[in-house]
Amino acid sequence: MLSYIPSITESNFYRILISLNYPILEPFRRIQEKFFGNMMIDFAPLMAIVVLNLISGMLL
Repeated sequence: MLSYIPSITESNFYRILISLNYPILEPFRRIQEKFFGNMMIDFAPLMAIVVLNLISGMLL
């Protein structure tokens, strides 16, 4: 969603969001690249949501 806002990448808000999301999404991006190669669609956020929901369900 933020990619539609011009020059958002220079804001502090964007940098904070990236620094919070990078440790969670990066392992899923590596898995996606390993199994599916370079895809135009990034499924890492979807995979992260599914895995975090599974972990949350097991803990509760």
